[in-house]
Amino acid sequence: MNIALIESDILWGDPKANLARNASAISCLLDKRAVAENDLVLLPECFSTGYAMTPELVEPEEGSAALEWLLKTAADNKIALFTSLAVEKDGKYYNRGYFVLPEGRVAAVYDKRHLFMGDEAGFYTAGDGISLVDYCGWRFCLNICYDLRFPVWSRNIKDKDGKYYDVILNVSNWPTSRLDVSDLLTKARALENQSYLFFCNRVGADPLTVYSGGSAAVDAKGRSIGKRIDLDGTGCIVAGLDRLWLDSFREYFPVLEDGDGFVLEK
Repeated sequence: MNIALIESDILWGDPKANLARNASAISCLLDKRAVAENDLVLLPECFSTGYAMTPELVEPEEGSAALEWLLKTAADNKIALFTSLAVEKDGKYYNRGYFVLPEGRVAAVYDKRHLFMGDEAGFYTAGDGISLVDYCGWRFCLNICYDLRFPVWSRNIKDKDGKYYDVILNVSNWPTSRLDVSDLLTKARALENQSYLFFCNRVGADPLTVYSGGSAAVDAKGRSIGKRIDLDGTGCIVAGLDRLWLDSFREYFPVLEDGDGFVLEK
């Protein structure tokens, strides 16, 4: 299974243009045969609007044009997608991640838990639970941007069936000024959880700051994997998952079994 990270240049508050840009990038990705049926494509956080924290840039979840675009794009191309949207539901605003299946339905949602200090924390409602999704024989842990800094939140713990997750997915608007930090954090989260980690970040600029990509695909030993390709001017990383390698590494070096127990509190 391949996972592709598309480093979109998100136009501030212009959903129509952003949907068109990402449709073109995905089409190019498929034309290059870098991904195939049932593979997974990641788009950056708030891919349709940018890092939106004003009501006029937030869509109601019910009837959201961006969400409908995700469902249709997944179904038309027979791929899975993960990204986040700024949505409103029941009078509250959420930075909400959607994992969309190739048949065009949502398999899991995840509300960003760690809202960045200042405007985001004052505007959105924080999530209160992790979200795991099983897809194509892999278990994914869903993260959004600032969540990457908090190791306890995504600690890899056995479920009642004795199963760990295999991959952390993080979609982000991570600024250029802190890319040296994201490089360290992606490796740390992968190492401590003995999992793959995919960090999909944007490029471009918005009224707040500048973004320079720096997306990363990391294996459970903290090593960079995959290859970088160009999608007619849009950057992308494509990397494969190896089930035999991950299972063998965990069996040979079972550090997850020695982890400390804990209980998360709100």
